[in-house]
Amino acid sequence: SFYYDLPSLGFFALGLYLIYFRKHPLWFAVLFVVATLNRETTLVLLLFFVLAAVTESGKVDWRRCYAPRTLAVIVPLAIYWIAWHIQVNRLFAQNHAAWILAYKINLVLLAWPPAWPQLFAAGSYCILPILVYRRLVKDATLRLWLWTLPAWFGIMFLYGIVVESRLYGELIPYLACMSALIAEQAILARTTVDAEPCEPARIPPKAIVPPSHREMAAR
Repeated sequence: SFYYDLPSLGFFALGLYLIYFRKHPLWFAVLFVVATLNRETTLVLLLFFVLAAVTESGKVDWRRCYAPRTLAVIVPLAIYWIAWHIQVNRLFAQNHAAWILAYKINLVLLAWPPAWPQLFAAGSYCILPILVYRRLVKDATLRLWLWTLPAWFGIMFLYGIVVESRLYGELIPYLACMSALIAEQAILARTTVDAEPCEPARIPPKAIVPPSHREMAAR
C-alpha cells in the first residue's frame, strides 16, 4: 500500500547490480541520487559499495575502505543523503507520526513470542539459513555483504517496526541470490557424492578362507 516500496526494490536491485559488476561509479551516483528521492534506505547502498571495494581483487583488503577512489564516491553521496534527510525532516516537521520512538515498540515486540514468526518471516525465512550455510558461497563479495544485514536491522530497529516484512523488501535481490547459490552448491555436492563410483571391497589377505575350509563348511 506504500507506493514507494516497489520502486525502492527496483532501485536497490539495479544498485546492487552496478556495484557487484563494478560498473562506472557515475552510473551508481546517478542511481543513488534518484533512488534517495524515493526512499532514504539507499544509505545502506553506500555500505554495499564500500564492502564491494574491499573485495575488489577477490581478497579482503580493508585498506580500500579509505582509498581515494572509494572516498570520491562515498563522501559526496553521503553528504547529499544527509542534506536530503534534513530537508525532508523540515518539510514534514508537523508529522508527529514520523517522530515516534520505534525502538520502544520494537523492544516490546522482541519480547513478545507471538511476534517472532512474523519477524523471522523477513526475507521469506531465508536469513537464518543463509547465515548458517554462508560458507557454501564462494564469492568473497557476496559473503562480506552479509554485514549489511545487522546494519539494516539496526536502522529499522530505530526508525521502523521490525515485524513489518516490507521493511526488508530492498534486500530481496541479495537474499534471493544467496539462497540460490547455497541451494546450487548443496545440490552439486550431493550430486558429486552420488555420482562417485563405488570401489569393490578389498578383503585382507589374512581374511581369505582356504579352499579346504570352504569345502568342509559346505559339507
